[in-house]
Amino acid sequence: MIYLGRDSVGVGFRQIISQELSTGAPEKAVNFIDYDGTIVASFTKEEALVLDALPPNPTHEGLTAQGWNWTLAEIKSRVLDIVYDESIYVGQMYVTTSGKTELFIEIVNDNVLDFRLYFAMNGTGTIDWGDNTEVTSISGNSDQRQYVTHAYAQKGSYKITISVTSGKLTFVNQSSSLILSRNFASQSMPYNMPFASVLTEIRLGNDISLDANAFAYCTKLQVITIPSSVTVFGASAFYSCYSLRSITIPRGTVNLPLSILSSCCIIKSISLPCTIETVEGTAFSNCYCLEKIAAPNSLTSFSLNCFNYCYGLKKILMPTALTSIGNSAFNNCRMLDRVHLKNNITTIGESAFSYASGLTEINIPNGVTTINKNAFQGCYSLMEVIIPSTVTSIGDSAFISCSSLSKVYVKPTTPPTLGSSVFNAAFPNLIIYVPAGCLDIYQNEPGWSTYASKMQEEVA
Repeated sequence: MIYLGRDSVGVGFRQIISQELSTGAPEKAVNFIDYDGTIVASFTKEEALVLDALPPNPTHEGLTAQGWNWTLAEIKSRVLDIVYDESIYVGQMYVTTSGKTELFIEIVNDNVLDFRLYFAMNGTGTIDWGDNTEVTSISGNSDQRQYVTHAYAQKGSYKITISVTSGKLTFVNQSSSLILSRNFASQSMPYNMPFASVLTEIRLGNDISLDANAFAYCTKLQVITIPSSVTVFGASAFYSCYSLRSITIPRGTVNLPLSILSSCCIIKSISLPCTIETVEGTAFSNCYCLEKIAAPNSLTSFSLNCFNYCYGLKKILMPTALTSIGNSAFNNCRMLDRVHLKNNITTIGESAFSYASGLTEINIPNGVTTINKNAFQGCYSLMEVIIPSTVTSIGDSAFISCSSLSKVYVKPTTPPTLGSSVFNAAFPNLIIYVPAGCLDIYQNEPGWSTYASKMQEEVA
């Protein structure tokens, strides 16, 4: 199928889009992705700036498209922030056409046929287990956790349909919301039982919310659709969903909680709406295959370990409102090569980019006052750094083991407070350029004097 435009779509869109949706469009600066990560339309910066309509919503049986999670105005504004080859991912929001929640499972083990579903119910509903057995009625009047168990007679693929007839159902659990086991009582921890090992797809309907660990450890979960009504997520909601390929966070979401997508090992595309203001610690840590992400412009900080061990992360579009980069935020992002920080940043946290071994270029903007210890430790490919005039403090080992670092331009006329072993004094190619007329000051300043033989005055 090739979309050549529709009468309801503007001229700019019809002139640009001609993409094969069945195999996915080529990735460009702005990418519109479906729930499974397929790129259904893509545009260069120049193409995006002349669009006068968003692409048409994709269609799928059993799903009702609710629109893209970015507006056209947001896209056009954000694309202007692209400096290198960063990318924007705009995701489609869906609700089931029936309004019911559908869980698709595949049971392949004769020894694991019992299914336990954890939830909190404030109202009434039913569960159809998808095997022609009697429908189960559920009810509750509080947020207290409860569960129901169903025994399947044989292996196979099933669709569980949850209907909320009044009130709201919340997926909730201390460990995992979907647990499979013959002996529940003796297996109370998620690490030693076949929890959630059969769930392959989730289609959320109306009157649903996700509490902490809602679908944590659903190791076979590949795709999920989240309706626009779900804008609040519990901590670790998708923790260790090893097979999850893509996710669209609905527009209106303000906060991404602790470890929400941590250890989603193969996820490649995450669409974050422009409404997000807070991303808590370890939100995307250990997402090894995540390659590019656009952070919302409203985001003011990257929290502790936010992208820690995202080995495959190559590019991130930084927010303009960003004021600080938390400790270990990009630790071990080994494929990250060029980073453009915006002008509002004041603090670079401890180990913020440590062992980002592929990093060749980073700008530290004016306004940064503090570069904390180990901030760029082990950035083996980094060749040149400019320390802006606003920096007053550089922590221990901030640039230690940067084996390719040959040029450091230090702009402050008053030497910043310097920790120990900030640079590798033994590296023969290292030159530290200081402001004209400040060479004696730097060579005699405690801390800086260690590198006196490496210093030269910068030629104006």
